[in-house]
Amino acid sequence: NARFVEFFTDDQVLNFRRLINHQLELRAGRVVLRQSAGLGFEFDEQAVARAGGQWTRIA
Repeated sequence: NARFVEFFTDDQVLNFRRLINHQLELRAGRVVLRQSAGLGFEFDEQAVARAGGQWTRIA
């Protein structure tokens, strides 16, 4: 329930857009919420696998 959301119009700054299956829509300076339940997107498992590597725990 935040009043602000960080939004990038392309994937040059942040590659998050490459990891999800549905992009957020921006209209008149506002993010348009989808009617589906949840966050409005799902992670693209293949894209996540390509982007990820071995996880390392930092103590």
